[in-house]
Amino acid sequence: MHPKVRFFPVNNGDTTLIEAEGYVVLADVNYRDACTDDNEEAYDFAPELRDACRRTNQRYELDVFVLTHPDKDHLGGASKLLHLNSPNISS
Repeated sequence: MHPKVRFFPVNNGDTTLIEAEGYVVLADVNYRDACTDDNEEAYDFAPELRDACRRTNQRYELDVFVLTHPDKDHLGGASKLLHLNSPNISS
């Protein structure tokens, strides 16, 4: 499998999905509420993220999440897409 890099059009900030050597890496996330509103033009990349992840124990799993810096537009909506608690706590 060839490495695959996707840059999602999320306006300000960044969201980059990298698939290489069997690993799935997400760098930054700017998941906006507007992307789930049919009347808005914000891009919903959640389905592509789920498709790239492994599914185990009823969860989609990334190998690595990279936050390049803690600005809001690089971490926005993370709690809607990522499990941010201890792995022992189900969401």
